Amino acid sequence: MTEVAAVGAPAESGVILMPVSPAPTAHAVVTVATGEVGAHVGISYQVDDAGARRHLHLAWHHRLRNDDALEDDVLWVVPGVDEIALADVSNAAYLIARQHADGRIPYAFQKGAARFTDGGVLELNGSLGLTCATFIELVFASADVILLNTPTWDTGRSPERTAEDDAAQRKLVDYLRRTRGAEAHATLVENEGPCTRVRAEEVAAASGMTGHPIPFARAEPEGRRILEAVRRPRVAAASDPAVLPPPAQPVFQVTPPDGGDRPVAPVVDA
Repeated sequence: MTEVAAVGAPAESGVILMPVSPAPTAHAVVTVATGEVGAHVGISYQVDDAGARRHLHLAWHHRLRNDDALEDDVLWVVPGVDEIALADVSNAAYLIARQHADGRIPYAFQKGAARFTDGGVLELNGSLGLTCATFIELVFASADVILLNTPTWDTGRSPERTAEDDAAQRKLVDYLRRTRGAEAHATLVENEGPCTRVRAEEVAAASGMTGHPIPFARAEPEGRRILEAVRRPRVAAASDPAVLPPPAQPVFQVTPPDGGDRPVAPVVDA
């Protein structure tokens, strides 16, 4: 199995989702796990020539985390981006983690004109903050990799999907209100919604596809399959090896069609 697809090649092999073992070897890969209202995404990136890695993810409001290992329930996506670009993504993640070692990146729904500078500093430019999904979008964008054709989320969502997203955002605003020190920020975030929501699992799916930027019609069905996979029980009985494939095998491989967010527990600080 080839770990990295060629840029621009048809995504004939589909999105491949892998368990923690074997560990990724690409310079950077998107990680995905279960979240409070869907999935939660991060980025596992290489920090030195010896292959040491860190796991960078926006866990919640002012809680950017740069962990030294992946938790057992985290899966990773075989990237659809070439290794040269992934080296740039890894470098961007390293700089962002260093510039924001205090973790204080705010949480909000609309990324607006927010961006990371070449030195890894977040410029909000009028935005209130990021989600775990838009954080990953901007990490890739800072390396000139545009994962999503985001305007297609405005036009492609069904009324049912829009209602689901609105409900999820209301729930997340409630979590913000229950987070110590974030009550005023929660009101600001509430006032900017409801708004278009790019789901974490869709960013994960896009990272494993080729032909960027990926439109909603391609990312949405793959994202649903990823969400189903991360919610699947990860511990199998000896008589039921089908719950989780052998470590060297993908959790699943998505056949391309025609075309979240997780506060860290506890949500409310003690």
